[in-house]
Amino acid sequence: MKLWWQFPDKSSLWSEYLHGRYYRNRHLTIVPYNRNHSPVWHRLCRIRDVAEPFLFCTLGEGSVSFWHDNWLGEKPLAQFLHKDTYTMEPRNAVKYRGVPFSTDGINLKFKLNTDGSSLENPGLAGAVGIIRDSAGHVHLAYQITLGTGTSVLAELTAVWRGLELALTHGLAPLVVEVDATTVISLLQFRASGKWEVQYLIMCIVRLQQLLVADVQHIFREVNGAADHLAKEAASLQLTRVLHHNDITGVLHGILCLDRRGVRHLRRG
Repeated sequence: MKLWWQFPDKSSLWSEYLHGRYYRNRHLTIVPYNRNHSPVWHRLCRIRDVAEPFLFCTLGEGSVSFWHDNWLGEKPLAQFLHKDTYTMEPRNAVKYRGVPFSTDGINLKFKLNTDGSSLENPGLAGAVGIIRDSAGHVHLAYQITLGTGTSVLAELTAVWRGLELALTHGLAPLVVEVDATTVISLLQFRASGKWEVQYLIMCIVRLQQLLVADVQHIFREVNGAADHLAKEAASLQLTRVLHHNDITGVLHGILCLDRRGVRHLRRG
């Protein structure tokens, strides 16, 4: 297992030799072997089916295989499909023959605003979000009570739950707007010293990839609806999903102001 882990790194002479002789820019999981190959290569090929399910890749620098590396978290994309059901011909037509990429049917019209609140940090916490279309109409909103927690945990939970609901209801692709710069930094570097925060980061990144979702920072003054829901969820300990007909009272007023481009004035 350790041998397989060290092989892709090419930090040793034996690794560089095997890359040049057998690898030849193919993915490690599909490179064949036979009796004439070296004993070390035989050992690598015998353990690769055991080792690969325990490896998880993160997209970022362009070194991950789109089809054969496990960046989804469950298994490589190629294993979801039969061998002959995908083709690179449309992609090659765009890249090498100058055929324009078609954008028919693609409509970036959904926006998810999220917020998290912890009354004492740590204290009673809540996570919320609202998904709207380009006309400002609410498709759904949600509130989650978290018991006692930190503001960072609440903010990340709000994004994660919103992306899950967007995936369930087919509200994609979408833009996610948060007013916490800490969330932007955590998702950018994808690392945290706390396991519960790290777990949420990886869940969010996976959902971002599935939904083609971009997370952006906005100022608190233009995130009034989510801010109102977050304080309500934390103080009243509410967990619920709201649809268009459930939006009433103060929240309805804030959303109407948002549609007219009027900022919500926060109290306190």
